[in-house]
Amino acid sequence: MRSIAALIVLLTAMTISTGPVSATEGALAGPTLVEIRAAHHPGFDRITFEFEGRLPEYTAASWTGRVTNDPSDLPVHVQGNAFLHVVMYHVNAHAPKPPFEDTYGPAARAFDLPNVAHVVEAGDFEMVVSFGIGVMERTRILRTARLRDPARFVVDVATTFPKASVPVVFLDRGMLDVAALDLQAVGRVVPADRQVRSALRRLWAGPTPDERAAGLRFRSSGSTGFRDFEINDRGVARLRLEGGCDGRGRAVTVADQVMATLKGFERIEWVKILGPTGRTREPWGPTDSIPDCLAS
Repeated sequence: MRSIAALIVLLTAMTISTGPVSATEGALAGPTLVEIRAAHHPGFDRITFEFEGRLPEYTAASWTGRVTNDPSDLPVHVQGNAFLHVVMYHVNAHAPKPPFEDTYGPAARAFDLPNVAHVVEAGDFEMVVSFGIGVMERTRILRTARLRDPARFVVDVATTFPKASVPVVFLDRGMLDVAALDLQAVGRVVPADRQVRSALRRLWAGPTPDERAAGLRFRSSGSTGFRDFEINDRGVARLRLEGGCDGRGRAVTVADQVMATLKGFERIEWVKILGPTGRTREPWGPTDSIPDCLAS
């Protein structure tokens, strides 16, 4: 009995002296993701993930057919014609206390680069952090590198493909001209052989951080993207919204931005926007059309 009692006392003393490591203390042991940025260099776009502290234990980038969330495996809405998946292990990416804000800024952001269009967080669970990167063309990953001073993981993606510049139209909260519907066009680079569809990808990616600071917004009206896009020989473009659809009685909806963007192309005269259920008010004939879910 004395030996058992002595063992209990010893174990109690060890628990008091060492104690369990709290979740906060464990998290702080790893590096913290503090910034995501991207820039163009001759022949390639570079995406940079910067850390406070040391580099993560593991980092990797690879092409993927679709981006899903870790651990739910639900789709992540990344805009692009092709996608990269970036994963890093033993990394802090959110504050350890409520409201658990991301340490690196917005979870989704657009870039006005020749290839890189959209970067979206795809997972932050048990210090495994991942991102989906939407690009305009699946080219080559020229290099991935782990750099120091400061700690960075970089991904270089080739930009060697034929390009064109097209207008993409966003809501401009700074405009006062009601007749213009508060819309503003910006230029975007897209593949020369897929201009129209790629312009829509750029539209759903949204304004860049600098454009947002200047007042531009993308009003999605609950949509997460589009599908079934086509243009017939009579100049009628047709597409179906994905996700939700709710105009909320606003003067400007996703339809206004889509129509203004598509009509920037000479061969498009009319635009038929279908709701997620596949319905629109005027499905046939030479006229624009929107679904009831976007009507005011």
